[in-house]
Amino acid sequence: MADTVWNLLVIFSSVLSLPALVLSLWSAASYHSPFWEVRQPRRSAASHENSSPDPFVLYGHIHMAKTGGSYVNGAAALKYERVCGHKGYSYDAFQANLRYAQNANRADSFSWVGSVNWPGYNRQKVPYPIMEEIGYEDCDLVSHEQPWTYWKRYSSWSKVELHLPCRDPIEHLLSQCNHNLKTLDCSDEKLLLRSKQCLIFPERFDYKLTQSEDEFRNFTVKCFNYSSTSKYIDYLGTKLQKKRVQAKYTYRPVNAKRNRSNECLLWNATARHRVEEYLMRTFPYYSFCDKCLGSSQDLFAGTGQ
Repeated sequence: MADTVWNLLVIFSSVLSLPALVLSLWSAASYHSPFWEVRQPRRSAASHENSSPDPFVLYGHIHMAKTGGSYVNGAAALKYERVCGHKGYSYDAFQANLRYAQNANRADSFSWVGSVNWPGYNRQKVPYPIMEEIGYEDCDLVSHEQPWTYWKRYSSWSKVELHLPCRDPIEHLLSQCNHNLKTLDCSDEKLLLRSKQCLIFPERFDYKLTQSEDEFRNFTVKCFNYSSTSKYIDYLGTKLQKKRVQAKYTYRPVNAKRNRSNECLLWNATARHRVEEYLMRTFPYYSFCDKCLGSSQDLFAGTGQ
């Protein structure tokens, strides 16, 4: 009798545990299934490099106006995980880019929410209050268009590496003049003042970001040539985790085409030298870039780009 009861108990427990067993086997199988992808280690895409990427580094892209920053932010968000920026986030970049490609004027939920307080904004131009609400704790790369003091918020993070795009001072100035619908006259006695009036938020960079004391002791600043922007996007692949589904960035025109025949600084060497010297002397962005390009702080020093 005891043997019969024991056998019944064994059979009964086996039946009860069968669903759990099946579930365990299904879970184990699905772990390796391409349809049930487990999140990879942070920046695992860079595992082919000789050294493993530091999971505690926050990368920051200082978006200086007219240096291809919208493209950098948008293209990076389409290729890599945990990119956070005013011009787009990784988590919704694919659909946002697709909507723009299909209809450049198509609104999204950010457009509707911000129609009163932030007209003209969308998921590819995220309102600053929404960025603050989202937070930056899960970001590996932050691309922002704020004054240099913005970066103070990361002073308690273990390590921050900022990347600054550098453009030829005169070409950069003329691009900004074009954006502001201004034309410089090289015979104008107030040429330097007129040049200053073309600049768009030059205070996004300051030498204080490079100081290893106070708020920025955990910061390093590196630069790259504006002409190497596409190479920079590829370079980020050695630092960030690649997305499972990527897409090609749809170009968004911002400036009208420049009329170079009206840009006297391109052929008036005296005026060009005068304005370039003024920019170097007055604005930290230009003097830092002049020193950084080709130095050990240049991301592509020695590569010919």
